Amino acid sequence: MLTRNIKVYGEDADGWGGQIMATDLMEGDGTMREGYLIMDNVQVYNCSQKDTFKSAIRFDGAYGSSNTSSSITNCAVHNGLDWGLSILGSRNIKVHNSHFVGWRAVGVRIDTASNITFTDNFVGDVRRRKLNVLGMFIDKEACIAYGSYESEKTGTVTRDMTFTGNTAAGCPFAGIIGPGEDCDENNPVQFKNNIAHSVDGYGIYAYANPASTTASTCFSFGYATAYKTVQASIFAMPNTKLLKAHHLTALDSQKGISLNTGGSEKDDVEIILSDSFFFGETAANDCPSIAEGKCVCQQKYTFMNGQNMNDMKSLMPTGASELPLYKSHGEGNWGGKITINNCNFSKFQGLSACGEKSTLLASNPGSSDKIPPHFFNNCVLEDVDDNGFAFLIKPNPGWANVKDCGNFPCTAPNNLIFSFAGTTWKGTTPTSTPEAFVVIPNEATVGGTYSSCVERPDQQAYICEMDNIGMMMFENLDDDAWDRAIQPVFLLNAATGFNNTLNAMMDHIWDTFYTGQRRMARFPTALATG
Repeated sequence: MLTRNIKVYGEDADGWGGQIMATDLMEGDGTMREGYLIMDNVQVYNCSQKDTFKSAIRFDGAYGSSNTSSSITNCAVHNGLDWGLSILGSRNIKVHNSHFVGWRAVGVRIDTASNITFTDNFVGDVRRRKLNVLGMFIDKEACIAYGSYESEKTGTVTRDMTFTGNTAAGCPFAGIIGPGEDCDENNPVQFKNNIAHSVDGYGIYAYANPASTTASTCFSFGYATAYKTVQASIFAMPNTKLLKAHHLTALDSQKGISLNTGGSEKDDVEIILSDSFFFGETAANDCPSIAEGKCVCQQKYTFMNGQNMNDMKSLMPTGASELPLYKSHGEGNWGGKITINNCNFSKFQGLSACGEKSTLLASNPGSSDKIPPHFFNNCVLEDVDDNGFAFLIKPNPGWANVKDCGNFPCTAPNNLIFSFAGTTWKGTTPTSTPEAFVVIPNEATVGGTYSSCVERPDQQAYICEMDNIGMMMFENLDDDAWDRAIQPVFLLNAATGFNNTLNAMMDHIWDTFYTGQRRMARFPTALATG
């Protein structure tokens, strides 16, 4: 797979293996030289420079003109000392049906570029660099960093891009980090039909292209597949009022899809997931090294509750405190709901092959402040049994300290609502198969007071055949609300025994070695409405 007739071999001398570079250059007399590169069926081996961004093949300022274009087709670029391919400040480049294998930190980087066609390529076996660093610093890593390396907060502007049919495998941190599309685009090709798998981190990480003028109102991405990931199979946290995810496929990952919005306070914000497929464990074992008998045995789930948050996460974090990405460092929005339409969930039957839990639904272990209500409409559940449906995590006892939630843990996990309507059951089914039902945590003084709920202790949940469980929000708006505690707040109904005890949101302020001891007095609560 990696052998070609034309060979370019680098010499490893003091960590320098050579590079192939295209760039524009102005001569002393003012003559402009436009750099371009045409490669077909070429093998590049042992190139790039150790611990730098100087990749084996490098386009740097190869902006050129309409008279010049570059292409890398049917090539094998492999086993170098650092990065594989870098495209920075360049345009008019085609990379097709090529393999970039055996790199460190980053396989392929594309930043501040235009008119790039990157199609049907494979990028894999990207390893971590062993850097000597201090404190909480971490290296930027991904098999494919598309518009995300130079500006890890917002991404760089990329225009007129075609990025389709690519596969990333064997990656640190992320398989593919790439921009989605505007909601009104027809047949977008800047990120479509790409696959990420076997990732020691996140599979697909989608973000809003800063070139977009409408992403703050509506952002969309889709046609992506991820499997065998340690962290979220598919992740997004754009600063938008409406996130639309569609035609996604996720299977056999330790942590499922995680869709979020962030960046600012919003009264009106929604996440919509549609026309997607989710599968449980496959026959392929989680054994990175079969020869050494090394296998991974961890709890798995395919769908993690989403969030609408005030904070943002970097596209490629440089501080360990930002991880995991789905753990928010900001308060939950006042507004927010999550809608899941016409999705298929298949093969969730309680336990994985190694005996750990393997479920369809799970609560985000980092959701301390607010979990917006989730509405599953017209979904198909196939081969899902009593034990494979859900596992709802309790509030973390470790949150009960002065720097986080005070005397008792924050209570968002106790107020989770997964509401189903128009459900179709196929194959192996649980004991009860209602078309409409609600999944809530098994808090005895909350769900235990409802007449139409059945407890599932192994799932730490109640399954309720009722349609009137909703979320109520209230907040202290006094001038000293952030400094003066009014929690715990008790919502009581003496007639039914209902008692929902609420805590304020977590203290997310961190001033060097000190917490801010300021907490938003906002209280989302689940309860049965009239």
